[in-house]
Parts: sequence; C-alpha cells; structure tokens
Amino acid sequence: MIFSPNLRYQPPSKNQKLWYAICTIGGKWLEERCYDLFRNRHIASFRKAKQCVNLVVGLLKLGRLINFLIFLQRGKFATLTERLLGIRSVFCRPQNVREVGFEYMNRELLWHGFAEFLIFLLPLVNIQKLKGKLSSWCIPLTGAPSSDSTLATSGRQCSLCGEWPTMPHTIGCEHVFCYYCVKSSFLFDVSFACPKCGTEVHSLQPLKSGIEMTEVNAL
Repeated sequence: MIFSPNLRYQPPSKNQKLWYAICTIGGKWLEERCYDLFRNRHIASFRKAKQCVNLVVGLLKLGRLINFLIFLQRGKFATLTERLLGIRSVFCRPQNVREVGFEYMNRELLWHGFAEFLIFLLPLVNIQKLKGKLSSWCIPLTGAPSSDSTLATSGRQCSLCGEWPTMPHTIGCEHVFCYYCVKSSFLFDVSFACPKCGTEVHSLQPLKSGIEMTEVNAL
C-alpha cells in the first residue's frame, strides 16, 4: 500500500454528523427506553410492539457482526453506523511510510503465539498436583509409620502450608494438615496424596484430643 502525503479526505457533512450522533447516542437511549416501557406491559398491542423491537435489535446485532467480519477482512468501516453513513476513520495528520523489519515482526508473532498457547494451556494444568509432585521429589518419601509419637512430633506444623495446623486433621498417615488446606486440595484434585509420604486421601479424620493433651503436657 502506497501512502501519499498530498492525500486529502473530505470532512463529514453536517447531515452525516447529525445522523451519526442520532445513531450512536439516540439508538442506545431508544433501545433502553423501549425495554423500560415494555417491561411491565401485558397488553397484546405492547407485546407485538415488543416483538418488533426485539426483531429490529436482533437484525442490528446481526448487521454489526457481519460488518465486523467485513472490517477484519478489508479494514474499512469499523462500525455499522460508519458503513451506512459512509464515514471513515482517518489520521488527523498524514502518516509517513514506515518500514518494519521482518526480524521484529517474526519475534512479535512468536511471542504472541507463545502467549496465546500459554493462555490455552495453563487452565488445563493442575497446579496443585504439580506442586505436590515437585515437593515430593524434593523431599524423599518417608513411608507411613504408625507410631503415635511420630504423629505427635509431626503435628506441630501443617504439611501443606508449614504453619501451626488450624483444626488439625489427618488423611491416614502420620502427617497433620490444616482442615482448610487438605479439604481445598482434595476438592481441587480428587487424587490428592500427601506431599511428604505419598499416601492417598481415604478419609479426613480430626487429630485425637488425647494426642493433643500429650503434646500440651510435653510442652
């Protein structure tokens, strides 16, 4: 495409400006006003008028969709109102010829494609499960001993958040979790397993009060 610095565009006429204001401002006002007018009306004549208004609004939406597809293909007349009135959006000052290198364009296209791929892929990835897998690889599996002393020792912190367990619960192993941490993880991933020993969740059991009293006495 060749840009000419001497190219001049004819400004819109007064009629075009007037009709553009009527279509852009008055059209939305008239549509909302009709909906408010027909909202609580149950007379047959109002029903017919409401159907006519809905038909006109549907045709306008269809026309806007078709105009948008044509605009994507040809790059002219961004809105249906501009197409009907013959108004085109142009620059106030003539643009100089700009040359963009192919390296820059290719880099931008690659980054945009990579970003769109991540936007599509990230919702499909189970972040909580991936986090548990990584933590289980970093921390060697310790098995599942059933000693009460081991359970009492590990009951000082939640195995997920690392803080003092709030409403401590167990899932069948010696590790203790906050109720919110383990419940939210289980609801997010049905196959949730303990990140330290790999034990799958069979049932949530509150920590026994006897162990809690032993812990208090030990302190």
